[in-house]
Amino acid sequence: MKLRSKIFTAAAVSSTVLIGGAAYAFFSSTGSGSGTGSIGSAPIINLKADLATPLFPGSTNVSMPVLAQNESATGVTLGPITVTPKVMNGADDVTATCAITVTTLGPTTIIPNNTSSISGNLAGFVSVGSVQVSMANTASNQDVCQGKPVLFTLTAVPAA
Repeated sequence: MKLRSKIFTAAAVSSTVLIGGAAYAFFSSTGSGSGTGSIGSAPIINLKADLATPLFPGSTNVSMPVLAQNESATGVTLGPITVTPKVMNGADDVTATCAITVTTLGPTTIIPNNTSSISGNLAGFVSVGSVQVSMANTASNQDVCQGKPVLFTLTAVPAA
């Protein structure tokens, strides 16, 4: 073999080794970083119900509208709403003596099938139903109830 051929062959083998080595060479590294997110808040729902007329012994089915306001940014659909009456005479709970009951058209004190959708960021209240309020005329003296306010506790949960 001539010298020129040997040099050419040696150069070809060297370049093949170099190119082959370059084809398998790489860098490895690790990385790190961080991210952020936020968790939303439960909706802020305000409920209110006011009797337009006072109750007297024997008052039956006085309609009381139930209103809701959504202060949250997102809309919400309410589930059942419970309305519980309470009458206080000073520190004494006289609700039983006053015989105040709250019903819907059924036997419970809730608006059971409420599916009212309430938009977010409402400035005012919207109707979500009504209940019937009664005061029975009992055989017991109900004078302790005269002039006392009836406080209504309203409880609602978002629909599932």
